[in-house]
Amino acid sequence: MPKDNIATADILSNKEQMVFVYGTLRKRLNSGSCWNYQRYLAPLEPIAVIEVTDYHLVYWGEGRNNPIPKRARTEYEPAYGIPVMIPKHGGKVTGEVYRVDARRLRQIDYLEGVNEAGVGSVYRRVELSVTIDGKNMPVLAYIGNKEEGD
Repeated sequence: MPKDNIATADILSNKEQMVFVYGTLRKRLNSGSCWNYQRYLAPLEPIAVIEVTDYHLVYWGEGRNNPIPKRARTEYEPAYGIPVMIPKHGGKVTGEVYRVDARRLRQIDYLEGVNEAGVGSVYRRVELSVTIDGKNMPVLAYIGNKEEGD
């Protein structure tokens, strides 16, 4: 179960946090780098590529309550919306884990539309427990702010 509203003193301090990213924040997606990785995470290298279990990706956007404006799209932004991770028993989402400072975390919050309370319009920031190199560790992740079909 994720922890919500995790804008704690640790996050607001200069303490580094680990963040799980998927979609356009990943360094390696298909055959190249993604533009949001280049803007927000470069030149950092992922410390791990992992699967988060009991979540899956859906695409919110056109044809939904929060449409994406019609414009030219790339291979990373399908016509059917933006990638959003939501809970699903037995699901898996592959992504990368980065160690980021408070400045980068605030920049990612801004990108994802998340405020200091960890809540935004599409995403909310939560803390998940994941396994990296055989150890359980907390990571921050951005998941859907509503359930699929809302």
